[in-house]
Amino acid sequence: MTIVSRAGAEPVIVIVGGGCSGALVFINMLRELASHALTSRLIMFERTKQVARGVAYSTQSPAHILNVPADAMGAGSDNPRSFHEWLVARGEPYQAGDFAPRSLYGDYLTELLEAERAKHAHLCAEIVRDDVVGVSRGSPARWLVKRLSGVDIEADFVVFATGNDRPSIPTPLRSIVSSSRFIANPWAPTPEGVARSERVLIVGTSLTAIDTILDLERREAHCEYTLLSRHGLLPLSHERGRMATPCTESLSTFATVRSAMRWLRAAAKQRPWIEVVDSLRPHLPTIWRSWSPAEQGRFVRHPRAQWLAHRHRAPAESLGVLRTLADQGRLRVIAGSLTHAEADEDGCHVEYRPRGSRRSENLSVDYVLNCSGPAEEPTD
Repeated sequence: MTIVSRAGAEPVIVIVGGGCSGALVFINMLRELASHALTSRLIMFERTKQVARGVAYSTQSPAHILNVPADAMGAGSDNPRSFHEWLVARGEPYQAGDFAPRSLYGDYLTELLEAERAKHAHLCAEIVRDDVVGVSRGSPARWLVKRLSGVDIEADFVVFATGNDRPSIPTPLRSIVSSSRFIANPWAPTPEGVARSERVLIVGTSLTAIDTILDLERREAHCEYTLLSRHGLLPLSHERGRMATPCTESLSTFATVRSAMRWLRAAAKQRPWIEVVDSLRPHLPTIWRSWSPAEQGRFVRHPRAQWLAHRHRAPAESLGVLRTLADQGRLRVIAGSLTHAEADEDGCHVEYRPRGSRRSENLSVDYVLNCSGPAEEPTD
């Protein structure tokens, strides 16, 4: 971002959202302003009591651990090992390749934010507890930031760092959205009744589903879990101590979904697939933006599910819990699509169609937990 001051006025920079993303933008903007001796007013709006944590790092459950090793979770590209160094300085018992609790990462981000604010106390930077309800054009070349409190301000730059949107609800589950037997938001505290139940259906097989199971198991649940998603793919496992070198291939290699997948398959024959996938990490936004809407749609329809399983991996310890549950007969994964759902005071009754089948099957459970992931289209 190039910051240009209007004649006689300090630019106003607004960051909407004070979770992890917003806090990192705030920190880097402080550093940028200080390094160039710029005078600007920097404001970050956050509607909750906590900053720097967001949904992912506000959890206090020790079962919720990071999905990336500690020595690769530094908040700045200049020192990717800074999080592990922070753990060592605090005397926390985690090695460089360990997957630390997410609550500790929230502590790390909070301390980093406060340290940067103290270091650059001479700058006009503030964190405001308020909800931004709208942004529109104000005077020429400026934005009007509308606040829930009613005290609106004008800004020269606005950064949206709102993180993941609220969880989407699959259409077949909307008929039971008002039932106490349906948990629409897996990031909210799970009712105690779920842990005491006998049968639970988890819609989704991603990292959120794994987090949900780990948390229930920590609370000594004895239920049987059924996980249902269209492809029935669980995240693959991380490997400790493996760091990838960024890919140096020309962007033209990834001009289409087909050419990108061709390169991935060929590269995975030469070196471990984890290194191949991770080597693309710095380039993914550029590759995605280079594709036409038609090409992006082709990716979503075809390799997306496989890609997500390979890209968003889980710690081996977490997957080990799921394997144990499966061996005990308490966990099964179904590839299929929901078609209908009903709820009564005794539980939920779901109809689904197994992948590759034309016939529907029925399933009765005590609770349905929606772990299908955040809405992909931003809402208010």
